[in-house]
Amino acid sequence: TAATDPLRISTVFRGVQVLQTAISGLPIDVYVDGVRTARQPAIIRQPDTRRSRRDVISDLVASMCLDGNAFLRVRRFGDEAVSCEVLPPHLVTVSMANDDIAAPDLRYSYDGKSYTARDVIHLKFLNVPGALRGLGPISAAREEVEGAAMARDYKARFYTDSSNIKGYLKSDQRMTEELAKGAKAAWKANGDALDIKVLGSNLSYVPLELKPADLQFLETQKFDTTQIARLLGIPASIMLAAVDGSNLTYSNIEQAWLEFADYTLAAYTGEIEEAFSQLLPAGQSVRFDWD
Repeated sequence: TAATDPLRISTVFRGVQVLQTAISGLPIDVYVDGVRTARQPAIIRQPDTRRSRRDVISDLVASMCLDGNAFLRVRRFGDEAVSCEVLPPHLVTVSMANDDIAAPDLRYSYDGKSYTARDVIHLKFLNVPGALRGLGPISAAREEVEGAAMARDYKARFYTDSSNIKGYLKSDQRMTEELAKGAKAAWKANGDALDIKVLGSNLSYVPLELKPADLQFLETQKFDTTQIARLLGIPASIMLAAVDGSNLTYSNIEQAWLEFADYTLAAYTGEIEEAFSQLLPAGQSVRFDWD
């Protein structure tokens, strides 16, 4: 689907997988009135009774990364939240039941049903004042991602596009259409890779060298990888992408990892912590354990 199209780009796929792995495996601590407790409510151990907590967190991370929004539909027994499900963000419509954008009475529509803010918890990667939906790194920079997809598609077509010939047969004699077709058919005849081609009728093969514009897509692809890694806030070393002019040492790699935790992972974990805390009674909250 269009919602998952960016994942067809290898760098985006790798980036989302890195974010999911880094966050979904973190332990979660429960706090009561600010004091950590060893007791974990069932809704935190397994938010969705049909799936693992790791899967739920992975879905939330992917939703915020690709769409900028994630939605948890909460199922309650009385006032107690007993389960929740991650909704596909591209299928959820957000609207207001009032006219005050500063204090909106939000409504969420999914699968033909309407829900209030009590029934659906809305997570935003980047919150913009006055906007009902959040922005994510992929949705906010769609042009850059689409440019990377175009470079990938160009590379895929390079060796199969009929307009991109690799060479031609040349003769110093006048060639009729019949002779030209026969020479072309003979040259294209099946054979092993180590076969020797034999040309007649004063024909010679002239290979065409790759044009600079054709070679440039390699540099473009490298640039796109670095750009997407920067867009996702993931160090190039984790994305297995080299940065020209950089001098990787233990100290600056360590610094990059700290910045990755503080400025990238925390953007996701902070939203998930607040969402999970809303599933608990007043006075209780959750935090990811980074130690």
